[in-house]
Amino acid sequence: MLRTIRHAATIAVSVTALSVVAIPANATIIAMGDITPALSLTNAAPNSATPGNQQFFSNVLGSGTQVVVQDSIGNLFVGPEISSFYSGLTGVSSTLLASGAAITATNLAGVDLLITPTPQDAFSGAEIAAISALIAGGGTYFVLDEELSGGFANSNAALAALGSALMISGPFFDVGSQTSTGSEIAAHPLTAGVASFNYGAAHQISGGTSLFFSNGGTPYAQVEGFTSTSIFEPGTLGIFSLGLVALGFARRKWMN
Repeated sequence: MLRTIRHAATIAVSVTALSVVAIPANATIIAMGDITPALSLTNAAPNSATPGNQQFFSNVLGSGTQVVVQDSIGNLFVGPEISSFYSGLTGVSSTLLASGAAITATNLAGVDLLITPTPQDAFSGAEIAAISALIAGGGTYFVLDEELSGGFANSNAALAALGSALMISGPFFDVGSQTSTGSEIAAHPLTAGVASFNYGAAHQISGGTSLFFSNGGTPYAQVEGFTSTSIFEPGTLGIFSLGLVALGFARRKWMN
């Protein structure tokens, strides 16, 4: 009887492995229509560090230890500040790629988080493939962009090429130093521990789950694909169910 149960269980498990596409909890794309939040991570110019911004960027990395940040001539402060912040976290290593340097599978090997603030060049097919592989492997891709730093066409094109519904759009709003608090911070694991969040001159983000809202209620940061989910491919749910039925039948037979 026990052998029958083990056999049925093996069938069920093997069907699970072949039929279910698992999305890891950190297989994430984040889009933010503002680079200002990244300028409040350290005490380097132009802004002082704020705990809420530091907490959010730390949450984005989670338990990861390897970060790659692509520098940008659109804003000379943002890339170095992001990379410096992550390098200062215990056990974390951050690499700052020069603006215009190619993103490759080699420099993304073992990386948990890729951040591309205000990319000045269109992404090549090879770069999109490397980013896609990072995401498929459970990594996180974080896009920050805005009109004031050269426009967001390259970021939107990359998101679309990756199959993401996230998009940066519209004219900027809330010019100057602003703070999201209370209901302007969505309840989400990525915003855990964030009581206030600095931003300014932001753009609307659509297509994902909102994380932060402007003082007027417009989302300027969203995430896609964060929740750990098992998605059954078309036509496989019935096969998987057969495995569960077989296991249940063997269990009943053993109990009788």
